[in-house]
Parts: sequence; structure tokens; C-alpha cells
Amino acid sequence: MTVLKGIAEIEMLCLNSKENFDDNKQYLKRRIEMEQNHVIRNLLKQDSINLDRMQV
Repeated sequence: MTVLKGIAEIEMLCLNSKENFDDNKQYLKRRIEMEQNHVIRNLLKQDSINLDRMQV
């Protein structure tokens, strides 16, 4: 809290995690479809699977 006291103005943003999850999943889906490099595509797929596991 000491760090925050030293800041004159601060903006905090609270987001709905469900909305962010859906946006992230859509982003990864688009990236997977566009990606030419199969190694990168597989990494993106792993990221997508990991997001699914975290959402549980």
C-alpha cells in the first residue's frame, strides 16, 4: 500500500473474467487459423487448452 500512497492519480480497471476468457479464446482461435508455422500453431493450441483448464 505504501507504493500506492505515493501515486497522485491511479486508475484501476475491473473486468469480468468471463468476457476476457471468451476474448482470449477467440483471439487464439484466429491466430491458430492464420499461423503458417506448425510449431507456433501447436504452441497456440497448447495455450488454448491451458485456458480451458484454468477456466474450470
